[in-house]
Amino acid sequence: MGCFAHWWELNPAWSSTIPRGWFIRSSERAPIAFTANIPFNYIIGGQPGLCCATGSLAVHSDWRGQGLSKLVGRAFVNQCKPDLLIGTDSTDVAYKLWLSLGMRPLERGWPESSYRIVGDLTAWDGPHLPPSNSGTMSGAARLRLAKSLQSERLRRKSLLVYQIEKFEERDVHDVDKCRASSASTYAVRDIQTLNWLYFGSKFVRHSRAVFVARSGKQLVGYLAMKRSSNSFYLLECRCLNADAEIAKELLLVARGFAERQRAFYITVWQYTQMIEQAIPLTLSIPSRHPRMMTYCYIPKVTAFEPSSWETTPGDGDVSVN
Repeated sequence: MGCFAHWWELNPAWSSTIPRGWFIRSSERAPIAFTANIPFNYIIGGQPGLCCATGSLAVHSDWRGQGLSKLVGRAFVNQCKPDLLIGTDSTDVAYKLWLSLGMRPLERGWPESSYRIVGDLTAWDGPHLPPSNSGTMSGAARLRLAKSLQSERLRRKSLLVYQIEKFEERDVHDVDKCRASSASTYAVRDIQTLNWLYFGSKFVRHSRAVFVARSGKQLVGYLAMKRSSNSFYLLECRCLNADAEIAKELLLVARGFAERQRAFYITVWQYTQMIEQAIPLTLSIPSRHPRMMTYCYIPKVTAFEPSSWETTPGDGDVSVN
């Protein structure tokens, strides 16, 4: 029940008027099909809106092949209250279901390639190297990266970057000024939402790492990443005026954290120009995955324009699971 409480009761975007999800029960009252409905506050076309993400679509193994997933899926896509519906990182079966129900695939956003910012070089030399398709380095590449680690220095002496355990109320106005692009549609990230997303439950506190950048007393940027096995991946990064130099300093400090955690790397998808420009190339390895996470959507309002939508790897239930 802890996960459910995090999705709904602790969620600042949730109210009793928003369905938590949809069940189908057997004649014995046992749940046999389900999909969750997780709300997020959004800015859509420059105006406040509501986005709902599906998650945890499942059908009991004894009841598969009878169209139950379509029944709960159709309930999700037909709801009226949200302005935008999304489904992220679905299984192949679930993704095909959402497309069959009218959701659109995200056809722009991140390039197929990503970068892996190297974390712990000594871990890469040990007996548990990442698989060959993850960008395992040659000895010469390791040496070049080791030299880069020695030469990298913070260029902004006045910029302080460090890990946090929660966002402070004094930063409420500064957080609102942090962005990753000039898009007119994006997820709201106020203090309340950030503290819920990254510190609202024991599970997320254990699997997330969040860093802020300050110039004097002013918060000028933040970065959040998620642990996945022996690595991390970037969920989001926002900075004052979408400043790529601030984002780069955040990535460098996050890299140092990954090294101390004995993590192999941080996977970074170039989802905005700021992120693309911030990747410290001397510490990174270009990487190509078989496929980026799936992402599909249905807009419910005419103000929505896909070309001005800031989509991130941390959207949808990826950010809360």
